Amino acid sequence: MAFKASYDFQPLILVGAGRSGTKILRDVLSTHPDIDSVPFDVNYIWTIGNSEAQHDQLSPQNLTDTNRLRIVQQLARQSKGAPFLLEKTVSNTLRLPFVLKVFPQAKFIHLIRDGRDVTESVYRQWGETRELSYFLKKLRTFPMRYALGYLIRYGYNWIKHSLGQESKEDYIWGVRYPGYQQDLKEKTTLEVCATQWVTCVETCSEQLADIASDNQIEVRYEELMQNPKKSLQEIASFIGVQGEFESSRFNTSNIGKHKAALSENQMATIQPILFPTLTKLNYN
Repeated sequence: MAFKASYDFQPLILVGAGRSGTKILRDVLSTHPDIDSVPFDVNYIWTIGNSEAQHDQLSPQNLTDTNRLRIVQQLARQSKGAPFLLEKTVSNTLRLPFVLKVFPQAKFIHLIRDGRDVTESVYRQWGETRELSYFLKKLRTFPMRYALGYLIRYGYNWIKHSLGQESKEDYIWGVRYPGYQQDLKEKTTLEVCATQWVTCVETCSEQLADIASDNQIEVRYEELMQNPKKSLQEIASFIGVQGEFESSRFNTSNIGKHKAALSENQMATIQPILFPTLTKLNYN
């Protein structure tokens, strides 16, 4: 079977730790007529040929030419002919060089949110289960031929979690960072959530340091919520599109949410994990 070796869109890769606001930003940006988007996180596409990997931090050495073409083909199916294709899979925060080998001309939008709010939000998500309708919609984008094993494992875990049978030792919500299996055994769920944010932000920032500045932009969640028109204009200028994005969906209600949601003891538990990265990012 012949695979599509090229693509006629500019890839836009939106990266950020889970619960950093990447979904709402993707959905708003994709309302622009020049921007198509992949409507779900599609880790099962990015991991074609690597579905048995123990974590999500893949390197360029994990990518064969054949699997690169398969990934491009599957993602290109989401393009409806617009000049740009926007893709958001949170696990990509750990593997930008891998993503660049797939799409050498990719441009990156890195969305960063206060790790305390992210940790609180992931902690809430940890025990929730996606509705069946969401699972069925996502099923339509599964490349059955190349990711059947991933699909079986995803469906099995989804059913177990829905029935409350998932054990702490074999379940993680979101990005599978290197070493998470050991952390699940030794740390509390809240500590794992905090470690996940730190690993995603630190790894992504380190990898972006090796990418040309013209091909990346950093966006702060708090600034996006407080002054969406300004942030969206900066993103539009970076992408190279004209016109304004719809900004009414952004609000400040979730900024600082950890203050009311987490107890003093919980904050004391995660503060040592988060503090160095929060300080580096100038979060008070």
